[in-house]
Amino acid sequence: MVSDRLKVFASVASGFKAPTLNALYSIYGNKDLKAEEAVSYEAGVQTFFFNNKLDLRVVGFRRNIKNQISYINYRYINYNKQEDKGVEVEVIAHPVEKLTVKAFYAYVDGEVTTVGGSGKDTTYSNLIRRPNHTGQIELGYQLTKNLFVSTNIRHIGSRNDLFYKFPASENVALDPYTMWNAYAEYRLGKARVFFNANNITNNKKYWEIYGYAVLGFNMQSGVAFSF
Repeated sequence: MVSDRLKVFASVASGFKAPTLNALYSIYGNKDLKAEEAVSYEAGVQTFFFNNKLDLRVVGFRRNIKNQISYINYRYINYNKQEDKGVEVEVIAHPVEKLTVKAFYAYVDGEVTTVGGSGKDTTYSNLIRRPNHTGQIELGYQLTKNLFVSTNIRHIGSRNDLFYKFPASENVALDPYTMWNAYAEYRLGKARVFFNANNITNNKKYWEIYGYAVLGFNMQSGVAFSF
């Protein structure tokens, strides 16, 4: 922490992931699989403005993976290396009493390098179901001491998915989509009654996973207790 209005942070971490028994010995397995080895870097800054009414946080990250294990064309394999990077920006504002506005944006990119049949390295983007761009804005208001309501709009950018079509898989493009949701809760002592309304515009023209139907407008409600 630099001051009570500015925080600067950074971290470095490493780890490994051993192949599962299924990846090694199933009919799709590969007994020659190596363990994944990863090194991750993260750094960011957080600052406060206007007597803490505005909170800005920016984080950048990078991850390098050696011998990444993937399931491609009905067989587990090791890639030479995987490199992911991105940045996240989050803003929280309190423009007036009891009102909170949150905005979030993330950019993520990743690419894999593998040796082709010619012995030359091939590098290409390979993030599956992970959009390069994601964003959300949320408004929350404490109507009374016990009643809280909020609404948010979330945008998911275009991304790729894999469609498994024997004997090989093929890449398919998934279009971007935007979702509008709402939430309300009322507190009664140690109980909390809540209500969710999701996909309010009843948008069904998108895929989360290629080939699988998605929910249109839907609602949930329930009661939660804390002790």
